[in-house]
Amino acid sequence: MTRQELLTRLAAECETWPEALNLSMVFKDMFAYGSFLQQDWLAERKRLLNKPSWKDAPESATHLALDDISHRKWWFFYTEKPVKWPDMWMGDLLIGGEREAIAIPAGYDWRNSLEERP
Repeated sequence: MTRQELLTRLAAECETWPEALNLSMVFKDMFAYGSFLQQDWLAERKRLLNKPSWKDAPESATHLALDDISHRKWWFFYTEKPVKWPDMWMGDLLIGGEREAIAIPAGYDWRNSLEERP
């Protein structure tokens, strides 16, 4: 396993920044690559989410949310605040700017992903 693969696994599987003792038990290969910093872990979690930036949003977008569509996670921009359904957000989504998440890190819930344009 490479250092990057190990960091990706750490970011995907650990909901909170792990204590060193727990980390060494779960990720036995980690010490072959040196230690990881919490900022590395946070950056990798952000990379996995693959969340689009508001600067790339269509002009008419007012909201952004992560949908769970057929077990695939997609970010969509909406023209108005969408409504939460059991497995997705329902609303007038915009074509353009959508992006698939690479992976969803442990503890990240799409149901809490809705954000209003800043």
